[in-house]
Amino acid sequence: MLKQNEKNKQQSNDSNNPAMAHDLKNSQNVQEQYVPSYRDIELLAHQIHEEKGGDELDNWLEAERLLREKHRSGGS
Repeated sequence: MLKQNEKNKQQSNDSNNPAMAHDLKNSQNVQEQYVPSYRDIELLAHQIHEEKGGDELDNWLEAERLLREKHRSGGS
């Protein structure tokens, strides 16, 4: 119980410190960031390759970008 109280007190102090509050906010944003699955990227990259050829890495990066944009815009 004492350790939990110390942890709560530390978290409270962290949120009062502007630098720590900024770091906490950034870490929360990172946790909320969408990351497409390996398989979804792989399938779309293959589809891009079938449609227009190109470099594997470029196709992979384009697939990842497209999936992130789709997620951001609320597409399914």
